[in-house]
Amino acid sequence: MKKTINFYIISLLTLIFQFLFLSIIKEFENEFIFYIQIVTLNQILISFLGSIQFYLSENTKKADLKINRFALLFLTTIVLILSIYYFYKDYKLFLFYLSSILSVFFLTLGTAYCSRFNKFYENTKILFFYASIKTIFVFFSYKYNFDVIFMIIFSNILVSIYNFKFVYNLNLKVSKKNSFSLFSIFNNILGTSNTTLDKLYCSKFVLSIASNYFLIFKVASIFQYFTEVIFRKERFIITEGKKKVNNSIINLKILILFLSIIIGNIFLKFLDDYILALFYDSYEFIYSFIEIIIIYIDEISIISISFLINSISGLDYDKIYRNFGNKNLFFANLLNTFLFVTLLLTFGKTITSLTFIFLIIHIFNFFYVKILKYLLFKNVQFKN
Repeated sequence: MKKTINFYIISLLTLIFQFLFLSIIKEFENEFIFYIQIVTLNQILISFLGSIQFYLSENTKKADLKINRFALLFLTTIVLILSIYYFYKDYKLFLFYLSSILSVFFLTLGTAYCSRFNKFYENTKILFFYASIKTIFVFFSYKYNFDVIFMIIFSNILVSIYNFKFVYNLNLKVSKKNSFSLFSIFNNILGTSNTTLDKLYCSKFVLSIASNYFLIFKVASIFQYFTEVIFRKERFIITEGKKKVNNSIINLKILILFLSIIIGNIFLKFLDDYILALFYDSYEFIYSFIEIIIIYIDEISIISISFLINSISGLDYDKIYRNFGNKNLFFANLLNTFLFVTLLLTFGKTITSLTFIFLIIHIFNFFYVKILKYLLFKNVQFKN
């Protein structure tokens, strides 16, 4: 019981730190643009490893990680090319990119290790450390006028050192059979596209709304983290494959999360003036951030509902992946990507239209995954 309470307390603190980080980083206008570019790029690169937990297996001392030789070469080549590009562009951006990709890489391996072996409490501590360290360093940069890029670089180094213990517990095995292959990488890229293509599209074609859209998207992403916390236990049980999840509890969690979005929307609209007055004498970065949230609360709510739908689909996604591998999901991800690109190029002109496109994509994905699960498991006794 004590461990469960600590789990939710740490998760709540992590959310608060994420909220503060966003409110501070937006104050650094030029650096914020670089931050958006690097973060979006990292999301694409780390999506390569999105399902890597399924390729971890228990061993006596260390966990084995099977990876295809060509996939390893492909990943290394992409990282090196981008490193060379930033090195010649600006040494500070080079260090920023390199430290960022390293910290997120170690973070991903750490969370994959915890996910595979159902260590959800340890996973929560990893995310708390990541959010708190980055927020503290950025705050000091804001408070004492330090170079924010260098402060983020230092925080990335600390995150990498903290998560190295999980990387140390992995025994890399280059293998062709049942390994993390190039196909797995492309499948993960397509799977992640439904949360990254919109930001890439904005940064290229709709620059006038790119910053605001990224900001409100990241605010809604706090709810995404919240759904990951709520469903983390179930997803870890599915990934581990040793026990069955309780569907009644899942349905109750879905209802509570949906109602929290509706109530939060109504609450902010009804008390907007009082909330702004409450934060009026606080730091400027907090007040301006609250203003943005109130202005775009409907769009944030739509994206949050999309994340809730995505988290529900994720449970079925994990079941399919756990029992059949990733080949059955490739076409779902491919169709999603094609539909997303088509809608963005046709209708993606405003923040509101982008949020509705984001919602449509996740509704489509939800039904596709449900149908796929039904067809695959109709006559099969499967785990979880």
